[in-house]
Amino acid sequence: MVPLQISSFLSIPLVGPGTNPLEGAALGMLLLECFAEAGTLLTMAVIHHGELKTLKYSNDAFENACMEFDELNLKPTYRILWAIPGRSNAISIAKIRI
Repeated sequence: MVPLQISSFLSIPLVGPGTNPLEGAALGMLLLECFAEAGTLLTMAVIHHGELKTLKYSNDAFENACMEFDELNLKPTYRILWAIPGRSNAISIAKIRI
Protein backbone atom coordinates (compact mmCIF):
# COMPACT_ATOMS: atom_id res chain seq x y z
CA MET A 1 0.00 0.00 0.00
CA VAL A 2 1.19 3.53 -0.81
CA PRO A 3 1.59 5.74 2.29
CA LEU A 4 -0.98 8.53 2.57
CA GLN A 5 0.29 12.10 2.51
CA ILE A 6 -1.33 15.42 3.41
CA SER A 7 -2.23 15.97 -0.24
CA SER A 8 -3.64 12.46 -0.75
CA PHE A 9 -7.19 11.84 -1.89
CA LEU A 10 -8.63 8.41 -1.22
CA SER A 11 -12.06 7.31 -2.33
CA ILE A 12 -13.64 4.14 -0.96
CA PRO A 13 -17.14 4.15 -2.45
CA LEU A 14 -18.51 1.12 -0.60
CA VAL A 15 -17.10 -0.48 2.51
CA GLY A 16 -17.81 -4.18 2.73
CA PRO A 17 -20.38 -4.59 -0.08
CA GLY A 18 -22.08 -7.95 -0.01
CA THR A 19 -21.34 -8.42 3.70
CA ASN A 20 -23.46 -8.16 6.78
CA PRO A 21 -24.03 -4.41 7.37
CA LEU A 22 -22.53 -4.66 10.86
CA GLU A 23 -19.37 -6.21 9.42
CA GLY A 24 -19.16 -3.46 6.80
CA ALA A 25 -19.61 -0.84 9.52
CA ALA A 26 -16.86 -2.44 11.63
CA LEU A 27 -14.49 -2.42 8.65
CA GLY A 28 -15.34 1.24 7.94
CA MET A 29 -14.78 2.16 11.59
CA LEU A 30 -11.37 0.48 11.53
CA LEU A 31 -10.36 2.37 8.37
CA LEU A 32 -11.47 5.75 9.72
CA GLU A 33 -9.75 5.18 13.07
CA CYS A 34 -6.52 4.18 11.27
CA PHE A 35 -6.64 7.37 9.18
CA ALA A 36 -7.20 9.46 12.32
CA GLU A 37 -4.33 7.77 14.19
CA ALA A 38 -2.02 8.29 11.19
CA GLY A 39 -2.54 12.03 11.55
CA THR A 40 -4.41 12.54 8.29
CA LEU A 41 -5.52 16.18 8.31
CA LEU A 42 -8.96 15.68 6.83
CA THR A 43 -10.91 12.60 5.89
CA MET A 44 -14.43 12.93 4.55
CA ALA A 45 -16.51 9.78 4.60
CA VAL A 46 -19.90 9.50 2.94
CA ILE A 47 -21.61 6.73 4.85
CA HIS A 48 -24.93 5.12 5.52
CA HIS A 49 -23.83 2.98 8.46
CA GLY A 50 -25.47 4.32 11.60
CA GLU A 51 -22.72 2.79 13.72
CA LEU A 52 -20.11 5.04 12.09
CA LYS A 53 -22.11 8.15 12.91
CA THR A 54 -21.43 7.45 16.61
CA LEU A 55 -17.63 7.72 16.25
CA LYS A 56 -17.87 11.41 17.12
CA TYR A 57 -19.11 10.56 20.60
CA SER A 58 -16.18 8.26 21.44
CA ASN A 59 -13.32 10.04 19.65
CA ASP A 60 -12.72 13.79 19.39
CA ALA A 61 -10.94 13.31 16.04
CA PHE A 62 -14.33 12.86 14.36
CA GLU A 63 -17.20 15.19 13.53
CA ASN A 64 -20.60 14.63 11.98
CA ALA A 65 -22.08 16.63 9.16
CA CYS A 66 -24.86 16.17 6.69
CA MET A 67 -26.24 17.73 3.55
CA GLU A 68 -29.37 19.78 4.24
CA PHE A 69 -32.43 18.43 2.45
CA ASP A 70 -35.54 20.41 1.50
CA GLU A 71 -38.31 17.98 2.40
CA LEU A 72 -41.04 20.08 0.78
CA ASN A 73 -39.37 20.11 -2.64
CA LEU A 74 -37.52 16.81 -2.16
CA LYS A 75 -34.17 18.30 -3.16
CA PRO A 76 -30.82 18.84 -1.47
CA THR A 77 -30.00 22.46 -0.67
CA TYR A 78 -26.24 21.74 -0.94
CA ARG A 79 -25.66 23.36 2.47
CA ILE A 80 -23.52 21.44 4.95
CA LEU A 81 -24.94 21.17 8.46
CA TRP A 82 -22.06 20.61 10.89
CA ALA A 83 -22.46 18.48 14.04
CA ILE A 84 -25.63 16.86 12.69
CA PRO A 85 -25.55 13.24 11.53
CA GLY A 86 -27.38 12.70 8.26
CA ARG A 87 -30.42 10.56 7.71
CA SER A 88 -31.89 8.88 4.69
CA ASN A 89 -34.70 10.58 2.80
CA ALA A 90 -35.33 7.65 0.47
CA ILE A 91 -38.64 6.61 2.05
CA SER A 92 -40.00 10.17 2.03
CA ILE A 93 -39.10 10.53 -1.64
CA ALA A 94 -40.49 7.10 -2.56
CA LYS A 95 -43.85 7.78 -0.85
CA ILE A 96 -44.40 10.92 -2.89
CA ARG A 97 -43.03 9.58 -6.18
CA ILE A 98 -45.12 6.40 -6.18
